[in-house]
Amino acid sequence: MISDKLAICIPSYNCSAFIEKTITLLFSALKEINTKIPVFIFDDASNDKSVDIIKSVKKKNAYDLQILVSKTNQGEAQNVSSAFQFLELKGYHIVTGK
Repeated sequence: MISDKLAICIPSYNCSAFIEKTITLLFSALKEINTKIPVFIFDDASNDKSVDIIKSVKKKNAYDLQILVSKTNQGEAQNVSSAFQFLELKGYHIVTGK
C-alpha cells in the first residue's frame, strides 16, 4: 500500500519559537484528512529548547512522531541529506517541493 511508504520530514534547528505551532497545525491537518502518516523531525543539534518542546508535543499526541537529533551541527543541507538517506533506508519514497 502506498500510504505505508509516506512520511513527513521536518528538518529543524533552533526553532523553539515556532516548532510547537508547526507540529500542532500539521497534526490538525492530518486529523482533518483522517490519516496517521508518520512524522520525522531531524534536529541539527539545536542549542535552544527545540528538542524539549518537540518531546513535550510528542508526549501529548497519539500521532507517530519521531525525533532524531544530530550530535553535532551539520548545516541545513547536510541535515536534509541525512534525513533523506535515513528515510530511504526505511523504505520511504522521497518527494520534495517548495
